[in-house]
Amino acid sequence: MANVETGRPIPGMKSLAEGCATIVAACIDPNLKGDSGAYLDDCQVGDATAFTMDSNNAKKLWELSEKLVGEKFQV
Repeated sequence: MANVETGRPIPGMKSLAEGCATIVAACIDPNLKGDSGAYLDDCQVGDATAFTMDSNNAKKLWELSEKLVGEKFQV
């Protein structure tokens, strides 16, 4: 990613190609055929268990989703 004002890369940020690589890998990598719905991190199947099993994260995601769509949902 580049600084909008200078066009220079921001330290620690991925380039456009690096940012797109995982999405491209998800679409075309034949090794991922049996991993439909897998969490990918830097073009590799990753472990999202720490994030997905945390009820506090689930609550935050639910609330953010409601905010983004402008609607409250009953569970």
